[in-house]
Amino acid sequence: MFRYDVFISYKSQYKDWIEVLALNLRSQNLSVFLDDWEFIGGKSIIEEMNRGLEQSKNGILLATPEVLQSSWVKDEYYKMKELADKRDFKIIPIILGKEIPEIPFLSTIKCIDFRDDRYYQKSFHQLICALRDEPPGSPKKFQCRLETPPPLPDSSHCIEISGRKVVEEVFELLVNKQAVLLFVQRDRLQVLVDSYFYARAVKRFGADNVLHLVPPFGPDADMAIFYSELGKKHNFLDQCTSSLAFENAINQRLE
Repeated sequence: MFRYDVFISYKSQYKDWIEVLALNLRSQNLSVFLDDWEFIGGKSIIEEMNRGLEQSKNGILLATPEVLQSSWVKDEYYKMKELADKRDFKIIPIILGKEIPEIPFLSTIKCIDFRDDRYYQKSFHQLICALRDEPPGSPKKFQCRLETPPPLPDSSHCIEISGRKVVEEVFELLVNKQAVLLFVQRDRLQVLVDSYFYARAVKRFGADNVLHLVPPFGPDADMAIFYSELGKKHNFLDQCTSSLAFENAINQRLE
């Protein structure tokens, strides 16, 4: 018998949104493991995380671009995957925000799409049915009124002035020196600057001239599938099933 119906894994900048989701889940008589609600002071964070996952029937993974930089979320995902391989444990990805993260397994698992807040109740209904392992059918009335989640944080206004300055200096070099490639370190503490780099590159060079490459989400990712998905995303005509094939496709694009 499990103590929790669901364990929620998320990036801290979405904490307010997730807390409302957790409250809404509780209102439907579902028990939720949320770190701020369940972690006991003075105990190991890793041990508390493992305890919550072991005692949970399902896991929600908030799949946003930032999860690729979060070591904690990655650790939670790997543990979820271990549980899914070992017992009846279901991982339910939630899509939130403007960008879908480039995580290969998202193309093979049914995700719950919360990107349009106008359809929050419909998406929430699908989530409830997934947690109860039931087909969604037509939306039903909930046991009580759902709380409205807060607006998502606007990352474009959260970048420090120093970060913006670095980006503008780099693009000044790109314009004056005729550089054609820009490589950005995807540091977990610099995700907002990274997003700003990408937006600035699209604005300067156009979306068709910017390749945004993200490494595999996990060490056990299938390389052939990963490079194939990258190739499809960037509309490469030749099928890419290896790093060499992908490199050749990039060279052809540059020419």
